[in-house]
Amino acid sequence: MKNRFYETLKDIEQKSSLYDLNSVENIYMFISGISIGKHIYENSIIDDSLSHFTNYFGDFINDYYFENKKSQNWVKIIRFYSMNDEESKVLFFKLLHLFFESKFEF
Repeated sequence: MKNRFYETLKDIEQKSSLYDLNSVENIYMFISGISIGKHIYENSIIDDSLSHFTNYFGDFINDYYFENKKSQNWVKIIRFYSMNDEESKVLFFKLLHLFFESKFEF
């Protein structure tokens, strides 16, 4: 699986203030924009890792916190377990790394 999408997210993790993505909600909007762009433009940072992320990350988060119970979307879960924007961003990237390391699939 290609990982240009994941590499882009890791770059954002290191330079989040440059991208002005300082909360899980902002990161979600960025990812949503890329997903929409995939359908319109097929641009260069779109690859298999984006599809993998959009198809399975929510399930991974639900499994991580609730043992297979589908409860909320991943943004709300991360926000629930965070005290502020900075914590939500840190928790998102922690879970993102666990997700890509786990090779989570059905």
